[in-house]
Amino acid sequence: MQISQSLLNSVCNFLKDKPAGENSYIWKVHKTTWERLGDGFDPHQYATGEEQNVALKAFLSRRWLDAKPTEKRRIAEWMIRDWGGIRRNSDSRIKSYVLLADEAEPETPLEGVSSYSKVLSIRNPEKYAIYDSRVAASLNALQLMDQQSLGLKQAVAFSCPASQNKKIREFSKQFSRRSLVHVYGFKPIHRSDTYRYFTTLLSELKQMTGASVLEIEMRLFADAERLCEAARNRVAPMTGG
Repeated sequence: MQISQSLLNSVCNFLKDKPAGENSYIWKVHKTTWERLGDGFDPHQYATGEEQNVALKAFLSRRWLDAKPTEKRRIAEWMIRDWGGIRRNSDSRIKSYVLLADEAEPETPLEGVSSYSKVLSIRNPEKYAIYDSRVAASLNALQLMDQQSLGLKQAVAFSCPASQNKKIREFSKQFSRRSLVHVYGFKPIHRSDTYRYFTTLLSELKQMTGASVLEIEMRLFADAERLCEAARNRVAPMTGG
């Protein structure tokens, strides 16, 4: 799968712009959520949200390797419902995500990607990362801004999963996949290829920058609201809004 060079450049420049020592990743987790995880992981020993998240993924990945199917389902349920806050998944759906995660070459449709990518990200954190509405919105926003300032010619439109965040919802409604393609000239990524394209992008960015796929995902997630607002302000004259 060939990744747009313009997209690679946009994300690389974004990653390089982070000031030294800046820790922007914040994911608030309630005390009872940590309690439901059980023993073995102390979330309070880490100075930043980034350090905590890296350590959590490593901890869960190690546990996953030796876990029996029932324990894997419990880990996946905790990751999706408790840590991730996605409550709507049924027990049977979570079970299917566990089976998917353990496949050598898992099928990765757009439906359910915000949930199953969480499971994949602990099964193999060196290869997989979470793909959700914030990550998708950041990738689209970065390209929109570079299109305006640099005349980006090879932008690609990422499908955005449903979001609970108002700012991300508004951005994704204004700059939907359809509008990005038909108004702004972005190349569409087939919905069923979205996650595979994303993981290939991460792999190439890892080689180019030396950052881990988790570090790249956290940065895209953390800066999503800021990037969406900046993109909306920059392209507003074109949309009349």
